[in-house]
Amino acid sequence: MSEDRSRMHTADMDYSSKEALIREKHPVIRELKSMGEIVFDESRVTGKNNLLSLKDLFMKKNMDRYHVDCLTLYRIAENMVRIQKKFMDRHIYPGLYDPGDIFVNMDDSSLPLYIIHPERFQLLDMEQDYEWYPEDERIFGDLVLFDRTSQALADQRLIYKILVASSRGNAKVPPRSSGQDYSSLFYGTLPPAWKEIFEKGTVLTLPEWERELEVAIRLEQSYEREAEGMGTGEDSPGREEDSSVVCSKEDSPVRGKGVKVLFVLLRTELSNSLEMSRMLYEIQDELQLEQEHGKFRLIQGFIYGDGVIRQKEFGEYPAGFRVQIPHEIREYSKVEALLVSCDWMDDELRTSVPDEKETSHRMYILSDGKIENNLMFRICLEKMKELIGKDVRIRLVSGRDSACEGWEDLRKIIAEDQDVQKIKSISPTDHGEIFKAE
Repeated sequence: MSEDRSRMHTADMDYSSKEALIREKHPVIRELKSMGEIVFDESRVTGKNNLLSLKDLFMKKNMDRYHVDCLTLYRIAENMVRIQKKFMDRHIYPGLYDPGDIFVNMDDSSLPLYIIHPERFQLLDMEQDYEWYPEDERIFGDLVLFDRTSQALADQRLIYKILVASSRGNAKVPPRSSGQDYSSLFYGTLPPAWKEIFEKGTVLTLPEWERELEVAIRLEQSYEREAEGMGTGEDSPGREEDSSVVCSKEDSPVRGKGVKVLFVLLRTELSNSLEMSRMLYEIQDELQLEQEHGKFRLIQGFIYGDGVIRQKEFGEYPAGFRVQIPHEIREYSKVEALLVSCDWMDDELRTSVPDEKETSHRMYILSDGKIENNLMFRICLEKMKELIGKDVRIRLVSGRDSACEGWEDLRKIIAEDQDVQKIKSISPTDHGEIFKAE
C-alpha cells in the first residue's frame, strides 16, 4: 500500500506538460476552474452572437456598430482588473494575454469578460504559449518566467491596449494612426495623468488602477447626465470654455423628429487634411452622442471643395459615418463655398415637406485658415442673418490659424441678436485622415 502511495505521489508531482497538469487536475488548475471568467471549453464562447473577442470588438466597424465610447472601454478595463486581481490573490502569474482570447458580452450592460485557452497561460514553471507581438517582445523578451513584478507590468500593458481600443495587439505608446482602429483617437482622450503613466513606464498596482477607473467611470457618467439635462438653462460645472467654437443658439439635444446638419468645410491647408479632419471628426462624435441621448434622426450634408465646389447630399448616414477628406486638394473659393451653403440651406427650408416641419436645421462652418473679406463675403453675411432669423443654428469652428477680419465678422453676425454660447470641444488629437464607414 505504501509503495502504491509513493508511486501515486511521484506521478502526481511529475508533470511533463500543461496537458498533464490539466488532466491530473493540479491545484493551480482547480483554482483556475473556480474562476467563472476562465473558460476551458472554448465552444462555450466562440461563435456566440452576443460574445465578441476584444480584438474583433476594437475593429472600426464593430466599434461603430456597438457605439463603443470611453465609458465602455473604462468598464471593460475595470472588469479586466477584477480578473487580474483574482489571479494575484491566487498567486498565479499567467503572463501576457492575447486580446483575441478575451471575450466580452456586449448584450449585457455590465460587460462581463471571459478568457479562453488557459492552457496557453504560464503555469508553474511552464512558459506561456502565445506568440508575442513585436512591441511585447521588446518589453518582455528578456524574461524567462513572469514573477509578481513582471506580471504587474503585463497587466498594465493589457489595460493600456483596452483603454486605447487597439485591435492590432502591437500598440505602441502613443499608438500609431491606422485605418484599422481608433486607437490614436482614444489615446488622445485619455486623462493627462494616464498618458504620463504610460509614456514614462510607471507601473500602478491593480488596486490603484481599480480606483483610477472607478473615478473615470463616475466622471463619464456625470458627463452623460449633463448631456441628458442640457437645455435646462443651467450652467454645466467643471467644463472649460473654448473660444474657438461659437454657436448662434443653445446647442442642446433636440428631441423633435430630426436634426438636419450642413457641414461647410472652408479648407485653406491644401496639402494637409489633419486640421480639418480633426475638427469635423470631433463634431460628428458630439452629434452622435447627442443623437443617442435625444433619440432623433440625424441627417447630414456636406459642402467642400477640390478645384470646384462640391456637395454631398443630405442623408441619414450610418452611425460612425465619416466623410473622406483627401489629404491634398486643389485651390477653390472658400467664400463661394459659403455662399453655396447659404443658398442650399435656404432651399432646404423652403422645400421642407410637412413631415419635416419639426426638423431643426444647423450649419457647422469649419475653417482651418483665414477667409477672404470681399463683396461676395458680405453677401454671405446678409444671407446668414436671414438664416438665423429662420431659426437655423449656426456654429463656427476655427482652426489654429483662422484669426482674421472675415472670421471676426462671422462671429459678430452669429452673436448679434443672441447670447453667444461657447462649447467645450474635445482636445485635439493627431488621428490622421478620416475614413469612410464600413
